[in-house]
Amino acid sequence: MLCTSLLRKRATGFCLLLMALSAAPAGAVTTVNLSASTTAIAGSPSVYTVGQTFILPVGFINPSLTITDLNIDDRGVLQLNGVTVDSAGIFGPGTTTIVLTPGGPAVPQSYAANGPRNVVVTTGFVAGTNSLNIIVNDTNSGINGVPLPGGVNISGTSLVATLQYDIAAAVIPSVIPTLSESAMLLLMLALATLGIRTIRRR
Repeated sequence: MLCTSLLRKRATGFCLLLMALSAAPAGAVTTVNLSASTTAIAGSPSVYTVGQTFILPVGFINPSLTITDLNIDDRGVLQLNGVTVDSAGIFGPGTTTIVLTPGGPAVPQSYAANGPRNVVVTTGFVAGTNSLNIIVNDTNSGINGVPLPGGVNISGTSLVATLQYDIAAAVIPSVIPTLSESAMLLLMLALATLGIRTIRRR
């Protein structure tokens, strides 16, 4: 009713600007580089995990993990929070049995050839700490987790990955009002004042 009354009083600009500000999109997209590489040293088990963690804030939206290159020697899987999202191996794509835990059972696994991978993951994220792990199975010493020999076929991995996400506008902290927030407050005050004056005149 107030907005209708103000439109009749030639305050169209105020209403339109207020609506535009209230419909402003969420903050800018945050980009995190999750690329990494590693080489196992002699004496490492032939089954091991290379991992990293990252934190997503409460209210994150539109998460997207883009993988453009994944290399695993000899073979293995990439997991986001314990769920396999990609795989790679130097022997080319196919199905084989690999060990996903040192000394554990052989697990049938279909895996892809080494990168470039071009995989985009948009589900499986949680607010708080997330884990991105590469579970490596170097078959030079077998698939039972025995130590890698010194200086021979030392295992390695590399990953090129970028994480992007946004924050829902409703949960963006506002300890200090931004320019748009200040403008909206001033407009609301002006509209309220005009509304009171209109009512008094009637």
